[in-house]
Amino acid sequence: MERLLELITKKSIDEDLTTILTNMYSISSIDFIEVGKWFLFLNIPAIVFLFIVKNPVVFLKLFLRCRIFQLGFFKRQIAVGEQLFSYIERGNSSSKKTSLLFIHGYSNSKEIFLDVIAWLPRDLHVISVDLPGHGESMWDEKDQVSITNYVDKIHQFVQAVGLNKKKFHIVGESMGGHIAGVYSATHPSSIEKTTLMCPHGIKFDQMEKMKAEYERTGHCILLPDSLQTVREMFECVLHKKFPFPDFVLNGILQMRLQNDDFNKKLLLRLVSSEDEDLLERSLHNIRSPCTLLWGKQDKILDVSCADKIKSNLPNLKKTVIFDDAGHVLSIDCPRKVASNLMEC
Repeated sequence: MERLLELITKKSIDEDLTTILTNMYSISSIDFIEVGKWFLFLNIPAIVFLFIVKNPVVFLKLFLRCRIFQLGFFKRQIAVGEQLFSYIERGNSSSKKTSLLFIHGYSNSKEIFLDVIAWLPRDLHVISVDLPGHGESMWDEKDQVSITNYVDKIHQFVQAVGLNKKKFHIVGESMGGHIAGVYSATHPSSIEKTTLMCPHGIKFDQMEKMKAEYERTGHCILLPDSLQTVREMFECVLHKKFPFPDFVLNGILQMRLQNDDFNKKLLLRLVSSEDEDLLERSLHNIRSPCTLLWGKQDKILDVSCADKIKSNLPNLKKTVIFDDAGHVLSIDCPRKVASNLMEC
């Protein structure tokens, strides 16, 4: 820490600072390179606090706040009736370019797309929203948990923030892909483009086995309850190996356990007969040009689902299967995802 304090008194930040910070918590140096040395220099008090704070949840929240700020986002909230949505926004809808709305997957949050957005042009209007029951958007206990309800909630959000004033590009990953696809099918006049990333909502044999196993044992890889099961979850959803330190994993575990009851309720709904193939039944109603992205090493939703989508989605313009990616493309290959978003 003495060496760190000595460095931050300099007028510029050199490679030594990145090395010290990455060594302290065994975090990949690329994470800090992406943040940018100018950001580190201008926000030294926050960075110092980030590495001396004892509470891992505070650590993670502060890190994400810094990352949001560095990427030029504003953090916002908007009330739609009794529902409060939390979202981040960069740019404005008055731009002549098409706005992008990002919808995250099961038990994730709006910040999952930050590394993808980092590779997008700064002049794009971009919104990433926390689905109700995730991140900082609370779930109203009076509401039914279902994909259809989420589609309705997103439509209310779109109207509230004015995205519906012109057509926009909707992007969804995993469960978010399910929601994005059904939204596109339900509100075709609002959508300019649709991008589905490893979307849930397609029936396949492995899903039936996973469903039966969860009903029998109550265990699911997506519901970790210890440091070891958090590691196992990341090994399952990601193809690349990230050396997350225990301190960070413990923070992730604590944040997930705070929402454990809702996550279990939602998971049961996602494997129910009503919701497990809703996207598959809606594909023929999607009118916008579509791009499908999938990880060949996906251990959650098998890449063979892409063939069903190809057969049933009339306006599918592009399919990309990434050889070196698993289920969460926004972490495994964010730059490639961003590139495909701009090409489609």
